[in-house]
Amino acid sequence: MPKKQDLKLLDIDGQKYSRMAATLHWIMAVMVIVLIAFAKLVDILPKSAEPFLVGSHKAIGVIVLILALFRLGWRLTHRVPPLPRGTPFLQALAAHAAHWSLYALMIIMPVSGISWEFLRGRSIDFWIFMINSPFADDRAAARLFSQTHRFLGDVILIMVIVHIAAALYHQFFRRDGLISRMLPRQGA
Repeated sequence: MPKKQDLKLLDIDGQKYSRMAATLHWIMAVMVIVLIAFAKLVDILPKSAEPFLVGSHKAIGVIVLILALFRLGWRLTHRVPPLPRGTPFLQALAAHAAHWSLYALMIIMPVSGISWEFLRGRSIDFWIFMINSPFADDRAAARLFSQTHRFLGDVILIMVIVHIAAALYHQFFRRDGLISRMLPRQGA
């Protein structure tokens, strides 16, 4: 269990994620949760809700792809705060693997979904404009991307749950102040 004076280390300015990183994290967290919810609700709600859910899922997915690419670029060019002192090696390795896997999934998921739609010859309605499919209808290839997208949807759901559980573990059991690194900065 960390000592109280160790927690202060996470409160200094250099130990927090940048405003940009934190903003992207929270915006994308909400968007990914909405995407998961819409994908699950399409099987539960009446068929009349499907056009809204599927159309919104596609449009938000494209936005997530754009933000994920920007976020990855930001992550590769900006320093991140170190893990709390005393983090066991395997736990640190798992944290890094999980974070990089989430980055990969936030890119692969929309690409597989866009590919699925385009290979079905479908356009993506982006609310104010359409992105037309550059491909002819190819059901076999579309089926492969459909299966990939659905499988990875389950994977990302599990990873999001594990990510939230890990954050709560740090907050309430280790009490190491890890969550405060991703919260908005106080003052200025």
